[in-house]
Amino acid sequence: MRSNRFAVFVLAGLAAAAAGAACSDATSPDTQAQLSDSLVSADVAATAGDAMASDVETMIGNEASVGFDLSAANNILFDAQSPQDLNVQRSRVCYDATGAAQATCDAQTTDSIVFSLVINGTRTGSRIRNLDTSTFSISVHRTRQITVTGLLGTETQRTHNGTGSSNDTSAFTGPNGSRTIDEAASDSIQNVVFKLPRSSNPWPISGTIVRNTSFTETLVKADTTKTRTATRRVVVTFPADNEGNVALTVNGNSCSLNLVTHKVTCS
Repeated sequence: MRSNRFAVFVLAGLAAAAAGAACSDATSPDTQAQLSDSLVSADVAATAGDAMASDVETMIGNEASVGFDLSAANNILFDAQSPQDLNVQRSRVCYDATGAAQATCDAQTTDSIVFSLVINGTRTGSRIRNLDTSTFSISVHRTRQITVTGLLGTETQRTHNGTGSSNDTSAFTGPNGSRTIDEAASDSIQNVVFKLPRSSNPWPISGTIVRNTSFTETLVKADTTKTRTATRRVVVTFPADNEGNVALTVNGNSCSLNLVTHKVTCS
């Protein structure tokens, strides 16, 4: 009888300790040098969210580069030609309704435009994971090919689709120590729709942006160094609200992204 009671007591203690550890990871900074699932996911959500907000800016910049009327939508955003703090090298090919390439884009006859982009630069920002707020700097190296359709005739909306790759390096600082992330990511823009007029529709009304990323994260805290290699799937799903907040998930776990500040908040 004593043996059974002792076993029950030990099991109960172990369960309580495990529950306490899980709670600690979810609500407070890690007290030791470690790369927990929630820390890694929050860091990658921040880098992916920043890239996705830049992709929205790139789509708007693509439209502006060919003289599309944005109906003052950019007044609340940024330089229409490029994402914030990044340099964009942009080329384009315009196509008519038959799919034939045109020498120049034409407001009356152009049906679609394919944009090819090389994007480089440095981005800084912050992200929130419960009680842990970290700042970061990203060295950006990206390519994109984005097609905008729905241009022929009287437009009511424009649809963007595209693919790209990213090879970004990020440095984080915060209560969990200094971290670096080296990422190789595959990016896709899937049926992202902007409704017209843009003056009352500054954000996409539907569609998704997806990043599948493979990365190595290194944490340095005190005299301890930890390294972890992993993958994550990050998805932004539109529409955004009036303030530019949009749903973001990391491997299915919910976060939010603000398209104006690029800030990601995770629980």
